[in-house]
Amino acid sequence: LTETSTSTGMGVPELVIPKRGLGNVLYDSTSKTLKIGTKTFARSLNDITEIKKFTQLIFILRILNDLQDLGAYETDRGIYYIGTKYQIPGTNSTMFIKSENEEGGQKESDDIIIDTETFLGRFREELKIISSVKGHVVGQVTITGHTKSKEHHIDCRKVGAEGMRLEGDISRSKIIECKGKFVLVVEKDAVFKRLSEDEFFDTYNCVLVTASGMPDRATRYFIRKLHEEYHIPILVLTDFDSWGHYIYGVYRTGSMNLAFESPRLACPSAQFLGVSYQDVDKYGFTSDKTNEKDLKRAEEMLAYDWFKEPFWQDQLTQFIKREKKTVIDVMGAKGYKFLQNTYLPDKLKSLGLIP
Repeated sequence: LTETSTSTGMGVPELVIPKRGLGNVLYDSTSKTLKIGTKTFARSLNDITEIKKFTQLIFILRILNDLQDLGAYETDRGIYYIGTKYQIPGTNSTMFIKSENEEGGQKESDDIIIDTETFLGRFREELKIISSVKGHVVGQVTITGHTKSKEHHIDCRKVGAEGMRLEGDISRSKIIECKGKFVLVVEKDAVFKRLSEDEFFDTYNCVLVTASGMPDRATRYFIRKLHEEYHIPILVLTDFDSWGHYIYGVYRTGSMNLAFESPRLACPSAQFLGVSYQDVDKYGFTSDKTNEKDLKRAEEMLAYDWFKEPFWQDQLTQFIKREKKTVIDVMGAKGYKFLQNTYLPDKLKSLGLIP
């Protein structure tokens, strides 16, 4: 917290925060991860356009202080609701606007929480904020689960086809044992369940993970931790489309919005398993027509430094040229078990992971 001078000579509180987004994200070719740059912006009570967000950030800091004192945790969703009930003194407004759109109002509070993390240089879990978790794991790994006073050991071979939901407080997460030879990260929950139901993790001695689309922080942290502690390959399976390719990039290099967290969340050694356009051609997979958003996303990605490798320039260029996308699910047309009995074994053999 700094001060800026005014015409009266009195200091006005000012918060200097690192900028987020593409304009302040750097790709480090050595670590192969995204990093936040040196650009900053100021939130000051002397700037009428920033007063509201300045006040909201101070409100979040007050909540965090209370949580530290109580030794309690709160969800990001819970903080949003606290803000919708808190009326700003002297006004008819609440700290956060309650929106009929489930995501609309919370985006405002989520952005302030991320600003708070970058301002303090601390991860939200350290600040006792827990985010929603989409990640599930099943297979040859034993992890911890926690209640208020107890730690439980969970054998993920015995958790059913749905898998074990990862913990929101990733700072407490521990991997007790991992016997898997590799980790297969699957973009889609339905494909994860299909492989889990078929006990693919026993057949090929591996760990299956999904975040049901764009990965959340807990899933990314868990995958990186598995690789760091057990030095096993991380393989990522996504659709052949610009969104699937971007999801792989988030696992490998980090996300633009959370670039400051890449040192803890990104896994630069993660390998892209498929689906590639070469797979589409080789196996004759059915494809669907792309839309404008698909193509725009691919064109944006072509310009990103972390997609400048020849392989990705080729994949994205072909995606745009063909104007076709292929989802993993189409493999069902080749046979109910084509994915687990043919496609994935072929891929694993090509990497030398199975004989």
